[in-house]
Amino acid sequence: MMVVDDVFVLSDLASGMKQFMEHDVHSPVIYVFVRIVMTMAAIYALA
Repeated sequence: MMVVDDVFVLSDLASGMKQFMEHDVHSPVIYVFVRIVMTMAAIYALA
């Protein structure tokens, strides 16, 4: 049950970040930071 919740949260977060990135394309630093956070979250969820 916990994994399912994590997947929903991650997909929700991903779609939110996608919308955010489309509005803020000129911020590569934020993009890199978001990518790192998303990667860490994915690793944590799968671990």
